[in-house]
Amino acid sequence: MNPENPQEMSLDKGSGRTLVINATIMYGAMAAIGAMVCYYRHGSLVRSLHMNAELIILFRLLAVACLGAGVLLVSNFLFEELFPSYRNLKWALARLMGGFSVPTAVYLALSSALGEELLFRGAIQAEVGIIITSVIFGMLHLGPGGQVSSWTVWTAMAGLLLGWMYQATGNLWAPILSHFIVNLVGFLRLRGLHRAAKLAMDRSPTPQVPENSTHL
Repeated sequence: MNPENPQEMSLDKGSGRTLVINATIMYGAMAAIGAMVCYYRHGSLVRSLHMNAELIILFRLLAVACLGAGVLLVSNFLFEELFPSYRNLKWALARLMGGFSVPTAVYLALSSALGEELLFRGAIQAEVGIIITSVIFGMLHLGPGGQVSSWTVWTAMAGLLLGWMYQATGNLWAPILSHFIVNLVGFLRLRGLHRAAKLAMDRSPTPQVPENSTHL
């Protein structure tokens, strides 16, 4: 898809429900597998999801999650600026997901954060370590044509940070919350990109996306 031509962006909402259903099945399976491995093999499910009532502990988890999310969002912006392939992929994602409502974006962000963190940080990291888990996490986020891309590299780096957050706190809620924040911001920015492209299409027969339009 050419990001300079909004006419190539599909604004059809018919595939939205199917994508949500598929995401529910996929992330639900990830969460179930991750939870079972944590519970039956590592005996860590309850401990990893335990929410301590002490305010200082809760504040620490929240601070780690927000700091991690901030680092990931800044690095995401830098990758956008440095790598055209990264920007182009975001346009492709906008084509697929940008027409979603805000509640759908919240649902997808939450389900993906829960599913991926339970599986990768909770289950796999305990088996093979943080480095290999992050590489696997990155390789499951390949670019167009199944090739390793800047998106793959960024995702592997994100896996390292999320894995460190789990090790540092001993609790999955820190990486889950951080992952949720990053995904939610990403989905909402894709929605903004989609709306900007649609507005440009409505205003001109040969529209061009404004240079400063929002993009992830």
